[in-house]
Amino acid sequence: HAINTNDGVRRWIFKADAEIRTAPCIEDSIIYFGCKDGYLYAVNIGEKKGFEDREYSRQLPSPSLSAYPNPFKDRLSIESSDKARIYSITGQLIIKIDKGKHELDTSSWREGIYIVKARKETKRVIKIE
Repeated sequence: HAINTNDGVRRWIFKADAEIRTAPCIEDSIIYFGCKDGYLYAVNIGEKKGFEDREYSRQLPSPSLSAYPNPFKDRLSIESSDKARIYSITGQLIIKIDKGKHELDTSSWREGIYIVKARKETKRVIKIE
């Protein structure tokens, strides 16, 4: 929920369909977080036009970049038709990947949201414990 800091009045409340499993990430008036139900939620917390109040979806396959399962635990599969990079949500480069299919051991990665980028495509994936 969001509280107006000036008068203490609640601005909005959102109830996810399952237990929230990741730290939230805010980008362009959208708050992203992952839940135990396997969904990545995106909630409009501002006035972003063209975005529903509540949207969520599972990772969808892409012809040039895919990352699965999402959410993931100790293993993450990346398939890319070009070189890819994985970043932490704070922008730290985690790993560079050549094109092709790769099985990554993610057991040492911290729980949270990661960004997978290849050319103009970007995927968000969630590491859960």
